[in-house]
Amino acid sequence: MDDRGLVSRLAAPSASGPRTEVVVYGMVNKATHGMIVRDHGEAAWSAVAQRAELDAETFVSNRSYDDSVTYALVGAASSVLGLPVRDVLFAFGRFWILTTAREGYGPLLDASGASLHAFLQSLPTFHTRVSLSLPALRPPTFTVLDESATHVRLRYESERKGLVPFVEGLLDGLAEHYRERVTVLHEQRAEVVGHDIFLIVWDERSPS
Repeated sequence: MDDRGLVSRLAAPSASGPRTEVVVYGMVNKATHGMIVRDHGEAAWSAVAQRAELDAETFVSNRSYDDSVTYALVGAASSVLGLPVRDVLFAFGRFWILTTAREGYGPLLDASGASLHAFLQSLPTFHTRVSLSLPALRPPTFTVLDESATHVRLRYESERKGLVPFVEGLLDGLAEHYRERVTVLHEQRAEVVGHDIFLIVWDERSPS
């Protein structure tokens, strides 16, 4: 899929019917702000905010925003920074783990396992605990389908479309967080089978 197709899918209605309102918390948009400022500077962020036609350049972490705001930020960042949308999403996935999650959910992240493998197994519990403080949260569903000492096959389902590169960035960031080396393969796509499947393979040199 080319970049224009990915942009279109981000805000496209679900195939099952009209798009219902989906919200994200302000911390997601604040993290987008933080990533752009860190990597490109305040001037770049101002240009992105203007391009996205934001009413304000700041966000309240615990306030709910329609997810169209987040999608607009991704598209604007792609245009202003001259980067493919998938690269923006991948970078944001890594930033979310290595900066936002570490700073905001460090103890919970640590309690969810001492390895990437253990964390993936505990993802449903992790999301349940986060939802206790964020009641409007509608997280994606991750299910471990099969596993061994060398791989995990992970099923991903979400009502939000076009975010596979973000998930790949999350997995890459998690591998770095746990100091492991993995290869992530996107085996099956939602537009074909209704959900995405990722194969995560551990490098034989990766610590156990």
